[in-house]
Amino acid sequence: MILKEASSYIVLFSKMDIIVFNFLHNFNKSFFFRKYKFLINCVRSRIRYSKSPNDLVVTLKFICYWFNCKSNDDISNILTSCFTIYPLNDYEIEKLSKWEQYYQRETGINSFTTTLFWICYIQVIMEQI
Repeated sequence: MILKEASSYIVLFSKMDIIVFNFLHNFNKSFFFRKYKFLINCVRSRIRYSKSPNDLVVTLKFICYWFNCKSNDDISNILTSCFTIYPLNDYEIEKLSKWEQYYQRETGINSFTTTLFWICYIQVIMEQI
């Protein structure tokens, strides 16, 4: 038996409890990692097959829903990790660049979305240098 004091009460753990706890902890950690990788892969495929900035808006809503994003920082972190794990090819970079240049002077959701995606990809390029 292992005796641990947690704040104002004493908790008794047997070796079997610790083994079960470690197994469940590692299982949960691997489950969430696999879920995260799967969702990042889904985001990447949505970017790959996007035909217009409206498709990027739908992708942005997908990110906000599945990753429970509360701020722009959360979204940019997810996009940056997505672009780090699955880099864009030349055609996709060109596509994002054209959309960003086209919507650069406008205000609205398309301008915000294309600028956000472009800035996140530029951040990934800067981190690789």
